[in-house]
Amino acid sequence: MAKGLGNISAKYRWFAVFYLIVFFLIPLTVFGLSLAGWPVLVGVGVPVLLIVILVLCLHLLQSRCPRILPKILQKWNCLPLWVRSLKPWDAVVSKLAGCFQLRCGCCCRLCCLLCGCKCCRCSRGAGRPRQGP
Repeated sequence: MAKGLGNISAKYRWFAVFYLIVFFLIPLTVFGLSLAGWPVLVGVGVPVLLIVILVLCLHLLQSRCPRILPKILQKWNCLPLWVRSLKPWDAVVSKLAGCFQLRCGCCCRLCCLLCGCKCCRCSRGAGRPRQGP
């Protein structure tokens, strides 16, 4: 599993940060649910655990003996691309990461996109501040 996570992190650099965040969020979520009481923990935990077991069993059957599965379940192609691949997520994360890079001394590209201003060099490309209203 560590080699697989390392290969994914080598291809998608943002995945390592995402994995670390999830590594802390899952125990915090379980702790919070346990504080809410055992019925809440069981009510949320059992369906999540059943889904994980179902996915693992399907993956095992797909790799070992796919012919016993229905045609649609023999591969994950029935799922949308964003569920079965990290490539669409990579495009989104790369775009967001590019927005947070400083392009000039006064603001970032995301700020200009959100507020619609043309006050900084990155949005106009001119290098001069906007004059007048």
